[in-house]
Amino acid sequence: ELYPESRIINMVRDPRDVLLSQKYKWRIKFLGAKNIPYREVFRSWCNYHPFTISKLWNASINAAEKFANHPRCRTVRFEDLVTNPEQTLEEMCQFLGLEFQAQMLDVPQNEGGVSSHKQITPKRRGIDPNTTGKWRRGGLSVTEIHICQQVTYTNMLNHGYSYASINPNPLMLVLSWAFLPVKLILALLMNLHRTRNIVEAIRRRL
Repeated sequence: ELYPESRIINMVRDPRDVLLSQKYKWRIKFLGAKNIPYREVFRSWCNYHPFTISKLWNASINAAEKFANHPRCRTVRFEDLVTNPEQTLEEMCQFLGLEFQAQMLDVPQNEGGVSSHKQITPKRRGIDPNTTGKWRRGGLSVTEIHICQQVTYTNMLNHGYSYASINPNPLMLVLSWAFLPVKLILALLMNLHRTRNIVEAIRRRL
């Protein structure tokens, strides 16, 4: 209503890849972003738990679903963009009323990214299809994948993401759930300065 001529692209990504990215977000200081303060590094570490990140993913999906049929909103899967970039980007440009240009695909790549031990040195260019399904190649424990899938199951399937059949260790599940209150308290303390109403912020996201 505030911007009647606007167009909105809602980008959806596999929640397990989102989980992987958020799990190692705190590493970015040691991968080249040296100006990030250690407080922010610790805050990023505190913010991560497979349950809370999965709940946030669900909340984002549910919020966007309210506008699924709105003529000025379009949902695009991240996986479709990186595996079929030209067609997907052409469709996005058509929706946005923009002229598609081939150089839009000529973007720098991050060498590895935060979920990798490699330094961020953008030398290669273009959209890298290997950025999809990274969770299958390691980085997440079976416990983390299980919790994520249990929380996001319905929305995962609705957006075309397959459910991985896994058998988590019951002891590791108990330990993960036991650590959740600690992470929640730490995250609350580290994020107090970022919002005026922390209770409302939590309610809106979860």
